[in-house]
Amino acid sequence: MLIVVCGLPGTGKSTIARYLSKKLDAIILSTDRIRKLIIRKPVYSEKEKEFVYEVMFLIADFLLKNNFKCILDGVFHKRKLRERAESLAYKYGKKFILIECTAEESVIKQRLSKARKFSEADFEVYKKLKKIFEPIQQEHIKVNTSRALDEIIEEIINQLKKS
Repeated sequence: MLIVVCGLPGTGKSTIARYLSKKLDAIILSTDRIRKLIIRKPVYSEKEKEFVYEVMFLIADFLLKNNFKCILDGVFHKRKLRERAESLAYKYGKKFILIECTAEESVIKQRLSKARKFSEADFEVYKKLKKIFEPIQQEHIKVNTSRALDEIIEEIINQLKKS
């Protein structure tokens, strides 16, 4: 199984990924963590972003090939990135699930005002990415993370059982 948890900064992707990984016994690959591990002073250029996603996909390929469940946690602002993840799942005959996290802008602003361990995104980054985020065309689960976390996870798990 390959799950992509995507959405704009501050929408709760990492929190959702973390809780799902516990429920599903899956390994999380996060663009924020990968970036921190491989790039000393990130500048967030397109080339750098492409490199981070490339590393993520290489690791995911290895994990799927060896029958691990995998959760990819990142903005995935481009359609081609989401399609590449889907192709990777199908390459190994694995189920592919795409989850889009959303939240009210006031909640996002509040979340992004707090320091986080791996992400450096602030509200200005959120606004920039919002302008270039390509709409999701694929079948996916959309969750508003402004609600109670237990409620959200239960909703996702129920939808996973149906698919």
